[in-house]
Amino acid sequence: MRMIKKGEKLMKAHFQIFNDIYINCKYHAILNMLNAFNVDVNVILYNYITIYKSSPQYNTYKPEYITTRNLQDILFENGILEEKIDYTLNLFEKIKECNRNDCCAIIRVDMYEIPYHKEYFKKKHYRRYVLLYDIDIEKGIVKILDREKNNIDSEFISVDFKQLSKWYNSYLKNFYFSKIDTDCTLYIFKQIYKNNSQVISNNNEFLFDITCYKTELYNNIKTLQEMYTKIKPDSYKTLKISLSKILLAKQADKYRFNKIGKSQCEEIIKQQMNMITVMLYYIEKNDMDKVKEQLKNFIELEEKFNFYFIKTCGRVK
Repeated sequence: MRMIKKGEKLMKAHFQIFNDIYINCKYHAILNMLNAFNVDVNVILYNYITIYKSSPQYNTYKPEYITTRNLQDILFENGILEEKIDYTLNLFEKIKECNRNDCCAIIRVDMYEIPYHKEYFKKKHYRRYVLLYDIDIEKGIVKILDREKNNIDSEFISVDFKQLSKWYNSYLKNFYFSKIDTDCTLYIFKQIYKNNSQVISNNNEFLFDITCYKTELYNNIKTLQEMYTKIKPDSYKTLKISLSKILLAKQADKYRFNKIGKSQCEEIIKQQMNMITVMLYYIEKNDMDKVKEQLKNFIELEEKFNFYFIKTCGRVK
């Protein structure tokens, strides 16, 4: 570990976009922020638990990712200081401050104002996280990373400050100030030291600690069973959304368990991914019986997965 001296800056690394997995826009931004500072993304990937939650607002079910320890602590242990800001009425000043201090930032935006998100542009308000990476004050532009789940080849997008402020202010108006979303709207990350230690990923030192989350993992089964009981022909659209999000979570889990050599868990995940693909096919065919049959098998595999996961990965008291 090397601490930063007063007046010294640790420059961001030549940026290589991390696209091996896509969990959601928030985690894609966080993982790539780590990549920008040349910090191993596995410090996050090895430290979260996937929890299935119902989303009554959208009548869907979605995975949530709960870090086994406080996210700010994990980042700080790896040389990254996170500053959370409720909101700002002058985004341009915050961007200039990031530029002076060689920081990365993640902001909340409203996809209603983003032209390249054609599904939402001027049609529907929807929340999103984007990563600000390379800021050019003289030209008045910032490079952002904003990957869509189906686009595996993310690229930086150059956006002028006025346009970016419009996206951010629309989020404030339609989500933050209206109390739909009260989380912070701006996150600034600064590298304060370089941590040269290797991420420990062998079986004995695997970083999951699920003592506090054992109940939540079993509750995943209850959530999936609830999904099963609510399957109806008129629910196919929302079921498709739910399964697509769970598939993203399983793709990430497959990547994680492959990295640490947990073959039993990885094999179950592969089977579940195939089942989701089959369910999505039968949804398109409006075959409710086949969908329910596959989901029932999926739940049985989830129970099996929890058994191996708790037995081999967690340090459970």
